[in-house]
Amino acid sequence: MESMEAVYRKAPLRNSPRVAELVNDAGTSQFFIVCEQFTLCEAPDLRAALFYMFSSYYVFNLEYPKQAHSVFCYLQDYILSYPDSLKRSSSYLAVLSDIKRNL
Repeated sequence: MESMEAVYRKAPLRNSPRVAELVNDAGTSQFFIVCEQFTLCEAPDLRAALFYMFSSYYVFNLEYPKQAHSVFCYLQDYILSYPDSLKRSSSYLAVLSDIKRNL
């Protein structure tokens, strides 16, 4: 089983909240939300872990990672129905328009 210390060492350059899964020898998974070498909380399953991770951006007033910004905005706007007043990029709006047109 991998340790939390090993998870902390795998931190990305811009350390933002992320889901860490630890699997024990019996194959049982534990999910944690980690950020800046700290465990923020444990989640009962992957779905809750993803929700907790996403929520931590809002709670701690953090910017979304640049590589996943559009995906996080989509989740915020359309899955969680929590749009904000920030402007979205033209590429994000174009992709969103294509998705709506083809659904």
